[in-house]
Amino acid sequence: MPPAGGGTIPVEPRGLSATLTMADFQLLKPIGSGAHGRVYLCRKRSTGEVYALKATEVVSARKKNILEQLRQEESILRHCADASPFVVALFFSFASASTIFLAMEYLGGGDLSCLLANLGCVDEGVCCRYCAEITLALLYLQPGARELRLHVLDLLKSHGLDG
Repeated sequence: MPPAGGGTIPVEPRGLSATLTMADFQLLKPIGSGAHGRVYLCRKRSTGEVYALKATEVVSARKKNILEQLRQEESILRHCADASPFVVALFFSFASASTIFLAMEYLGGGDLSCLLANLGCVDEGVCCRYCAEITLALLYLQPGARELRLHVLDLLKSHGLDG
């Protein structure tokens, strides 16, 4: 489990909250882990809202030279939260002395790799929909990609996959 204290770290991603700490969240259970940290299902004590809380140890991030990558991830998620329905929303980011936290939208079904691990394969319609959603999410990161976004949306509609 991540440490309970709050505080700052020497190099912080932009947008870190100075007021939130782990004490503001109740950890419910671990829901995943990856190369750069662990993800926990948590509840914000003041509101009861449920989030996926990604915890990355600062020492590990420094050793792997990924602090800048964490900054970029936080910035991209913050930028895309309102712009794209195909990018998971970032609600809060904060840090303790040893850990950087990103509190994101909790999606109960997991990510695409979880879906494929559980199902093994998906039919063509599902595959087309995921490919289009991934494409649209990536296009939101590119300024001036409006015309291509509209083309992908038209393609989805023409295959009955718009809703």
